[in-house]
Amino acid sequence: MEALSGRGGGGGLVARLAERWRRRVELRRFVAEPGLVGRVQEARLVQASLAPEVAGGLEPVLARADALLRRRGDAADAIWRCLHQVRHVLCEHGDAEQLIRVAADVRADLEGPAEHRHLVELELEVREIREGRVDPARRRGLLWLSVVAAEAREAAWRRSNRLMKRRRRASLWLLALALVLAAGAPCVVDGMLVKRSWESWLAAFGWLAVLGCGGAIGGLLSGLLRDDRVELSSIEHRLELFAFQMRPRIGAVAALLLALSAEAGIVQLPWSDGKKDAALVLAAIAAGFSERFLLGHIDRLVEATRGSGGAKGGGGAEGATREGG
Repeated sequence: MEALSGRGGGGGLVARLAERWRRRVELRRFVAEPGLVGRVQEARLVQASLAPEVAGGLEPVLARADALLRRRGDAADAIWRCLHQVRHVLCEHGDAEQLIRVAADVRADLEGPAEHRHLVELELEVREIREGRVDPARRRGLLWLSVVAAEAREAAWRRSNRLMKRRRRASLWLLALALVLAAGAPCVVDGMLVKRSWESWLAAFGWLAVLGCGGAIGGLLSGLLRDDRVELSSIEHRLELFAFQMRPRIGAVAALLLALSAEAGIVQLPWSDGKKDAALVLAAIAAGFSERFLLGHIDRLVEATRGSGGAKGGGGAEGATREGG
């Protein structure tokens, strides 16, 4: 009996963990796309108000949307495609109130000055529906506008997905190369290794890792202190969230580059005697907080290099002009 109860308790624990994981995935999905979970639930309520044969046809579509909500990874574009299919069905079988809600949804999808003509046509359709003229012609017109709006929204999602995929892949390569750089730099930069040993290499690598963490902290601070806009579309909200997630990676790489530049003597940081390590950590956080901090040092280095080159070469074109004169 104890074994059976233990098994039952273990099964209950697994079920609770699975339910907690499912809620965590749904919460993550809700954060990534605030209105997506609510829209799927609203589509379920709409399905219950339709005729049985129409509701039965929507069941596979909404079941796929529910499965996509519980799936890990980015599937927002596929979920929106399911919601658009529900909207197209409402254009053919919904009542007047549902058609007005469909029109509001279509209006939200038609963004930008290029869609002004479609917005005018939509307003005309809504006026006819409010006046009680819900005939097949009105339904076909609203269905066409719904398809156009869905294609525009799904195309925007596809573009944003490709953009995020490229940047995510580039950031992963950037982190991998930064780790290789941090691992190899102590072996090639003079002065970083006290002696040729594993202990000395681990100490130098750990120091570079600390500076990278400082840059990541600076990137997080920059993202938290940034003034975010509230009036954002779903795609803009998603891109803003993605940019916030990328800031620590970019900050860590910027701090690593600054540390190597300071170690090589290319960048001169204002530290006092005995306070070099603390000043370098603060500089790493500043480099992660603002890319202008690092770029400003690089710009000054380029200007100094140009100035020294011009001085050695007799001032470039001006020097040649003076010699020729």
